[in-house]
Amino acid sequence: MKKFLLFSLLLFTVLPPAFAAKERKPFFPADNSADRMDAYEQEAEKEKHTAEKCRFKQLRSEVRNGYTDSLMELAMAYYRGYGVKKNYKKAYKYMQKAAQNGDALAAVLQANWLSRGKGADQNIPLACELLQELVQNKNPHAAFQLYTLGKQNYCGLTETNTQQLLDFAAEKGVAPALFYKSQNAQSPQESFTFMERAARLEYRLAQYELARMYENGTGTDTNPAKAFDYMMLAAKQKLKTAQWQTAQWYEQGYGVKQSPSLAFHWTRIAAKNNVKDAQKRLAEMYRTGYGVPVNIGAARKWEKKASAAAKIEETEEEFY
Repeated sequence: MKKFLLFSLLLFTVLPPAFAAKERKPFFPADNSADRMDAYEQEAEKEKHTAEKCRFKQLRSEVRNGYTDSLMELAMAYYRGYGVKKNYKKAYKYMQKAAQNGDALAAVLQANWLSRGKGADQNIPLACELLQELVQNKNPHAAFQLYTLGKQNYCGLTETNTQQLLDFAAEKGVAPALFYKSQNAQSPQESFTFMERAARLEYRLAQYELARMYENGTGTDTNPAKAFDYMMLAAKQKLKTAQWQTAQWYEQGYGVKQSPSLAFHWTRIAAKNNVKDAQKRLAEMYRTGYGVPVNIGAARKWEKKASAAAKIEETEEEFY
């Protein structure tokens, strides 16, 4: 169970890293003051960065002293930029060392990176070789990785082989495999069953899609309350589309009691995550005083951001 949870942390990236500072609860000043919220969040971010730097130094010291259990966490610190500047090559280096020390989970992620040329030169044949060896040892996560490569006509796999890999991974409870099974199901009811299993494994994309299924009555009865609950789960796991939808449902009162203040809260979160529609709506909220005191300065700030060209930013990966 401990290894499964660690693998979910590393591959699905839906949980905060072990070395990150504990997140504060959302701050709601009595007047929803933009300045007070910004100041609070800046202070919290500073504390988080300080904790991450301390944890990074501790991890680096442990690895230098031969403590191999910290290799993978150090690799992810370099990958995410927690406590140190992002460095994919160093992330791959420590990931590879963890794999060489017998960490099968690190080996799966190493093969993933090799197949995409992340942190190392792309080497699909070697990725296939590593994954096939892991599959022989009954690693279901490697089976799903190999399935994704097989679907791209790599690794010399037949269509039957790739389907067997997907079925094995899904049978063993690999969340993204269940997600794929849902998308290719023969009926809405079967699709719902697979999606629900993936969502219960905390796979945020499945939580979002399951919310839509409950909203639209796909493979199940329409259920606004359950739709909202699953959308909220995905939003809390920082899925931008879910954050923006949660804001809209609070504003509409869909599946939950209507709440201008919470609609403002989630709109602001989505806006800060560069969702353009959320930025436009946040500007309107500040201008009209919906869920927040009127603040023309803040309205103009968000109007400017909404109209600016979107920056090309690296999005948090699902790895699958």
